[in-house]
Amino acid sequence: MSKQEECRTCKDTGHPNQLIGFKKSTRVHSVTGRPYWDLVNQDGTDHIHKENGPDTPTKTPQNGQLLIDGTSVVKAIEILTNSVNALVFAICSETELQRVQARAMISK
Repeated sequence: MSKQEECRTCKDTGHPNQLIGFKKSTRVHSVTGRPYWDLVNQDGTDHIHKENGPDTPTKTPQNGQLLIDGTSVVKAIEILTNSVNALVFAICSETELQRVQARAMISK
């Protein structure tokens, strides 16, 4: 087994000082032919990442990262989808009135 280092995933979920090592697996990647590496604890057992507990602080954004909730993403996708649909309708419209109505939909 290689040298021990702190597990970053466990540290990020509020469980520091979880030392792990890497052991070459018998599994091989089917495309590249490279071996997989398994995470192991100090005693040689397979490492299982610690999960967030009720008192674990959540990860805060840093260095300009954004923290976005799922509902905001869904709403943004809906807005973009509607705009793209209106734009396609405007391009495919046969009359000037339809084009004007489509442009009005885009500007909403």
